[in-house]
Parts: sequence; C-alpha cells; structure tokens
Amino acid sequence: MGAHHIVERLQETGLSLYLLAGDTIRAAPPEAITDEARNLIRQNKVGLIELLRHRSSPHEPAPTPATPDPATTPAAPAAPDDDFAERAAIIEHDGGIPSEWVEGLALICTMVRPEGIPPVRWRHIIHAAGVFADRWAKQAAALGWSAAELFGVHSSGSLKRYDSMGLVVGMTGQGIELQSIAENEAIFLAGPSRARQRWHRRLSNLDDVVPAWELVD
Repeated sequence: MGAHHIVERLQETGLSLYLLAGDTIRAAPPEAITDEARNLIRQNKVGLIELLRHRSSPHEPAPTPATPDPATTPAAPAAPDDDFAERAAIIEHDGGIPSEWVEGLALICTMVRPEGIPPVRWRHIIHAAGVFADRWAKQAAALGWSAAELFGVHSSGSLKRYDSMGLVVGMTGQGIELQSIAENEAIFLAGPSRARQRWHRRLSNLDDVVPAWELVD
C-alpha cells in the first residue's frame, strides 16, 4: 500500500497526518488514533515523510485541518499530555532514538505524578520532554547523552536537588528555549532578556539520578 493510499485511508477514519521538526509524524486528533493506524504509520514512515514533505513544499501546500462546526461538535478541554503521548507513540525505535527513551517518554504522560514534583512543574516537564523528543532527542542520542543526563531527577523524587536534574528537567519553565546541543554542553535562552546560558553535561555523580519515568509507583 502506497503512502497516498495510507493517507486517504486514515482520512476516511477522521485522522490527518502532519510533519513536525526532525521528520516526526504527528497524527490528529488523538482520539481517532487506533493501533491499526499506529502500525500503518510505523511500517510506512519513510514513504509518508516523503509525501508529507512534498505536500509542505511551496508547490503544494499541506492541507489544514477542517474547522469543526460548533453547533454539532461538543467542546473539549485542551489535552497537552495526549498531544505528547501521540507523538511519542509514533516515533520509531529504529529512528535514531533509543527505545528506552521512547517508552519512557510515553510513560511520563500516563504515570501518576510523583509526590515530590508540584503539578505545574510536572506539566512543564511533560511539555519540555515532548519538545525535546521532536527536535533534539535524535541528535542527543547520537552525541552519547544518557537518559539520566537528559531526563534525570533525584531518586527520592524531589526537585530540591538541582545537581541531580537532567537537562530537560532543569530547563522546564516559561521563556526557556534550547538552542543547540553538543557532546559536552547545551546552549539555551532564558528569561525575559533571552540571556544565553550553558548547561554542562554531567558525566559522573549519577549514582542517585534516575530518569523521571522510573519514579512511577
């Protein structure tokens, strides 16, 4: 089955595909995603990326989602966690991102919030993890960064130990934007002034650090 037929088949079920940064395929709306749809996307990812990239070119603009009729469509609350779970579920294990990260990031979306992490901070971590998965995870993996160095927290579940935070956890918050990542450091912008700051990679003292998804009860 070709990419065109797959897109048409998914559209018949109410599902639309979009190409995000880093050649990540996004399917929407989340409630229309089935196991069959996930498998089709995973098994035909290369062809779908080529098709979606072509449709996003100036010669053939990508289709925009249809605007729902407010008279017939009930309002639904925003669900950023579902949005990230959708992205994580579609990332292929052989796409340059370790399977541990893919499975762990998907788990973050559904696990009970650790008691030591405030609700607002936990949602920021989920959002930051989603952005990182889309834009930087493949590059970080190629550079040898570990799950603990990126998504780590103290094994007690407390965020009071700043020296035990991974890059993604430590950069959560409004106005923080990752600009680049290298073998031993990352550069990000922070605060209203968009000050340029460095995050130095930790290659030791990780004995008490675990990826955030390992805090699941």
